[in-house]
Amino acid sequence: MHIELKYTTLEARRLGQAAGRVEIHNNSTLTDVARMDDKLSIDFTFTCDYGQEVGLIKIEGNLLLSDTEEDIAKIIDEWGESDKKNLPPDFAEKVHNTIIANCVVEATILSRDIQLPAPTPPPRVSMTKKDVTKSESESREDTSNYIR
Repeated sequence: MHIELKYTTLEARRLGQAAGRVEIHNNSTLTDVARMDDKLSIDFTFTCDYGQEVGLIKIEGNLLLSDTEEDIAKIIDEWGESDKKNLPPDFAEKVHNTIIANCVVEATILSRDIQLPAPTPPPRVSMTKKDVTKSESESREDTSNYIR
């Protein structure tokens, strides 16, 4: 699979001073999925929301993916049948992780420019359901598979 990523909007706002620990919530949202010739075009929005009205970083862009005709048809069908909300889980995981991995780097540069804490470590998306025991949910030692 060949991927091209382009940013269309970069927005960084510092709203106030950080006091104490700042929680940063990173989010990746797909806004449109369409066929473009023999490729798949995916529009997205990535946000880093700094709690307590400290700041916001917003990145909009487009992913252009080449894949097999069969996979593209399956993805377009799933997107349409889910009222433009879902993709096949394994594909959605790859797309969101690609968006997040690239956008966190750009958001880190933007955060430096406006003196906000860096939105790292980069979170990982997992579309598989996992049973979480109480002790696991209380422990935040392994941060490799969460979005903060």
